[in-house]
Amino acid sequence: MRRALNLTLAIYRITERFPQGEVLISQLRGLGNEIAGDAAGVEVRNLAKKIDRLLVYFQIAQQQDWVKSLNWLILAREYKLLGQEAGLAGSVGAEGDLKNEQAAEPRDKEFVSHNIWKAKKPMVKKRAQSVDLSSRQKRILQELKSGTPLKTSQLVPLFAGQISERTLRNDLQKLLIRGLIRKNGSKKTAVYLVR
Repeated sequence: MRRALNLTLAIYRITERFPQGEVLISQLRGLGNEIAGDAAGVEVRNLAKKIDRLLVYFQIAQQQDWVKSLNWLILAREYKLLGQEAGLAGSVGAEGDLKNEQAAEPRDKEFVSHNIWKAKKPMVKKRAQSVDLSSRQKRILQELKSGTPLKTSQLVPLFAGQISERTLRNDLQKLLIRGLIRKNGSKKTAVYLVR
């Protein structure tokens, strides 16, 4: 089935954005490959169980916030449709509805996978808190504490004629690495907020 192949390729594209070495990459890709193979060979006997298992993996990946949640919702819907096309209308997706479960569970509940990248993150934050900040970095933090998300272009006037925009971006990057601020968006649309 063409749909199964396209969905497997979508899984590959999305998992390219995961942290390197994440175990969930091989699990998602492997199960996607199996489902595509079963669908192509019309091996529908175990297809429903595999799709349900894949939907659970989607939920875990969605909680990690490596890619937008919308990607997981679309993939889940498409895999349910694949199951329906294969004649599994009643058995696929009963426990895999990401939208309903997302609404039912509080957002602060976190699934932690067994990846090293996640475990190292708190160490960086602790080290960052003990490092002294430059006067520019303190001024940037003070400005961001107002609660309004700001773009780099909105922070430039704070240091008009004193530093270059590149120096400002370097300071922002250092604050990001230390975990003191966060960034939403990319390139010119990026805004910075205090954590």
